[in-house]
Amino acid sequence: SHTFGDAAAGATSVGHLSKFREVVQKDIAGLKPGELAKFGTSSKCSRHVIGKRLPALAKQLVHEEASAAGCVASNVPDRVDDEVVQVLRFGPPQGDDEIDEDTELEEEELHERVSQVFDSIATGQQGRMQVMLRASDLKRFAANTARLRDKKLEETMMETLDRIYDETLELQVDMGSRYTRGITCDYFQVFLIKTANVLGWSLSALLMEWGKNIERNKKEEGSSETGPR
Repeated sequence: SHTFGDAAAGATSVGHLSKFREVVQKDIAGLKPGELAKFGTSSKCSRHVIGKRLPALAKQLVHEEASAAGCVASNVPDRVDDEVVQVLRFGPPQGDDEIDEDTELEEEELHERVSQVFDSIATGQQGRMQVMLRASDLKRFAANTARLRDKKLEETMMETLDRIYDETLELQVDMGSRYTRGITCDYFQVFLIKTANVLGWSLSALLMEWGKNIERNKKEEGSSETGPR
């Protein structure tokens, strides 16, 4: 067993540190890109901590395991626990050997392509931060995404993208971001992952198709500028 917290501060609880860490590692390893896990008294890891709340050291361990796995962790308010640790995975698990390198983008190129799509869509600004706005930017993203599939933008698809946008922005705020007017580039990847899942594509496939779309748009703009006036 192990003592969590500070006895002098009255925050002591006893638990099995190694078992707690093992459960946290397993839960984080099972996260898919774009998925979120909450660690608090209602999660499996809490069985190995004696106390009504996860103590500070337990939360710190969750942060450490999240960082080691390439995820992002944040302490957020919770109705039951007052505060829980949320862990979000942006990309594939580190060291995942099951990814087909012929069809999946390398992590660095993936981030570059996410930024490329974001820059072509996001027109909003909050302070110095570029953000994707719900009204104008989302509609343009939806229209271009429908074009990738050689289809008209249907109402059901727009409703789905509206929901994904709202979920992503809510997640962004829940994870401690002070940007509330729109989705930032970091969380735009989460938005794309959820969109790709709805389309039945991989994130890499969506990004590659979007790359073609951006180049096509540039050529069309170039043709209109050099054409007859």
